[in-house]
Order: sequence, then structure tokens, then C-alpha cells
Amino acid sequence: MWPKAQDKKSWKLLDDELDIILEAAMQGPVNRKLQTLTTIVYSVTKTMFGVEKDKVHRKPPKPNRRQSRIENLIREVRQLKRRYRQSSPTERAGPSQLRDIVLTQMKLLRKAETRGQRRGREPKRDWLSQPTNTSLRETYWTKSGQANSKSQYKRLNDIHSLGDTF
Repeated sequence: MWPKAQDKKSWKLLDDELDIILEAAMQGPVNRKLQTLTTIVYSVTKTMFGVEKDKVHRKPPKPNRRQSRIENLIREVRQLKRRYRQSSPTERAGPSQLRDIVLTQMKLLRKAETRGQRRGREPKRDWLSQPTNTSLRETYWTKSGQANSKSQYKRLNDIHSLGDTF
């Protein structure tokens, strides 16, 4: 683990030690100097500061009950498909009906899965289509700003307790 930038003492010690070692080792052509420089710096810092340990990776989350049920149903559909192919034409009605039942169950499970995803998007869609809640105004008021009928006015009066302006 490298020292912090504020730790002047450790950096000075590393600099002095590398200076002594590199003066003696830096002989010969440029390519050799570059290779020895990197290997020496790495080995010295490794002995002085150590190597950082790998972080522990978390296990991926287990699939929820619905996802595992869908996976099992997919396997079952494949098995029924094999049975259907292997069976004689007179016996094919059974695996076909079972396959239809399993597919309807899988369809319901997937429908429930997408329903939860759609729930999160509905408020956004509603806000984007009516950001200032214009639908309420359009329902009760005409373009002139007056209520369309006495029944609408009474309803508004009950809800908002408006003054008698009709």
C-alpha cells in the first residue's frame, strides 16, 4: 500500500533508497535502463510498503422466487417439447396440452414481472403529458374561464368552496 501524499517521511525514505540503488544499477543502453528502472522501483516499493490485497467480491444475488419459477417452467417446456417429438401421433395430445398449461403459467409470471416495472414509469408518463395538471381545468372550465353548467359550478363550489360568481 503506497503511503499518503502527506507522509513526507516515507516518501523521503523511498526517494533516498531508490536514489542509491538506481545510481549503481543504471548502466548501459536506454532500453535496459527503462526495464531495470521499472523492475527496481516495483521491487523496492513492494518490500517497503507491501502489495494491496484484492477486494473480496460479493456473490451475485440469488434469483427471486418468480425468476426461479420461470426458469423451471422453461426447462419443463423443453422436456415437453422432446416428449412431443418422441411420441407417436396418437399420443401427442397429452404433451401438447401440458405445454399449453405451462406456457400460460409462464405468461402470467412474466406479466406480473412487467407489471411491477410499468408501475414505476406511470407517474413519469403522467407528469410528462400533464405537467401543470391541465386536465382538471379542461374538465370543469371553458376557455373563457367560466364553468360550463350550473352542475359543474355546484360541484366546484362544494369542492373548493368558491364564492357565488355564476
